[in-house]
Amino acid sequence: MFVSLWNYFNGYVVVEVSGVKIERFINGALRDGNTFWDVSHTENSVILKTTLDGFKNLKSVAYRSKCRIRILDKKGLPFLGFRYRKRKLLMFGSLIFVGCLYALTSFVWLVEIEGANNLEETNIIETLKEGGYTTGKLKWNLNLRQAEQYLVDAYPEILWSAISFEGTKLNVQITEAVPKPIIHDETIPTDIIAKRDGIITYIATNTGIPKVKKGDTVKKGDVLVSGIVPIDSDVMQGVRYVPSSAVISAKTGYTLEAKLPIEQIKKNYISEETKSNFGIQIFDLQIPLIKNKIETEDYDTLVTIHQLKLTSHFPLPFYWIRSDKVPYKSETRMVEEQDLKDILEGKLHDELRRKITETGEVISTNLTFTKADGYIVGRLQAVVHEDIGAEVEVTMTEN
Repeated sequence: MFVSLWNYFNGYVVVEVSGVKIERFINGALRDGNTFWDVSHTENSVILKTTLDGFKNLKSVAYRSKCRIRILDKKGLPFLGFRYRKRKLLMFGSLIFVGCLYALTSFVWLVEIEGANNLEETNIIETLKEGGYTTGKLKWNLNLRQAEQYLVDAYPEILWSAISFEGTKLNVQITEAVPKPIIHDETIPTDIIAKRDGIITYIATNTGIPKVKKGDTVKKGDVLVSGIVPIDSDVMQGVRYVPSSAVISAKTGYTLEAKLPIEQIKKNYISEETKSNFGIQIFDLQIPLIKNKIETEDYDTLVTIHQLKLTSHFPLPFYWIRSDKVPYKSETRMVEEQDLKDILEGKLHDELRRKITETGEVISTNLTFTKADGYIVGRLQAVVHEDIGAEVEVTMTEN
């Protein structure tokens, strides 16, 4: 991209080399260090591009290799200036245009995020904006190393970030940290308490004092295994604090509800009556160009925005905006009860699976449906076999 612009600003020529010793010409040109590009072969000649100085040097090479060389075309700013040298106003306008274009490419006009899997890209862009790393900023006023550190400090989830300029884009690459596994500190005394109400079906204690047995009914928050171990011997009296460890399962109950309306509104879009509005946006200023009124108030709007780009790396702060207003007619329709029940059944079972632990096992379910206020209400009652133990730290007291 930059090489092409450089050649255009300096000017270059398209030349044709013909003769019986073209290979000797190419080898000689390479040996002498001549610069040329975009070489293409025809049946009896070679067409290539070279700089003005390169063309002068190629003349001697062509003479030595007994080849003929001629200019097919002249391209670039010097030739364009010479061609329009008498049109001073046009030349002046062209210089202003080139100057404005250069000035625009000195700013950031687009921020792109790469590598965001769990984090929202819009949140990252907003965070960078709050730190001053956003569109409309001069590139040489942005310290990219500080921006990288700012982003890492703002998000503990980000392990590494790399920010660079790609034309007028601020390209942000991040690597998200892998969630750290829960590591139990074996030096901290803990109790095991119940996460839910239930009936104990199995308990096997490794360390700690069990407070319940199989068949006991427990409430959420009850201590199942205590980390306070009493010491009663001839040598000493008191307690010892230990981290509790046990496998505890229980039967628990879940009651989940969901509802769906029997009457649902369907939008029937009338695409042939769509009204389109057009406008442009220059920086933050929106200018409407074509406005078409729509008769009805029942319509949805689809907005399409195209950003002007010199290349994929050089977006500019100019936008073409199209707004399509698509009218619709609302239709109230009755949904089959069985269809609603099938949907509710799937939703309730999915919700149940999200709530129970990975090792949880559904023992039995009871699904009922009722009608109330224009809704079908689904109620799922489930009995589950699951691990209900949760560790909590024990507060130690001095004897």
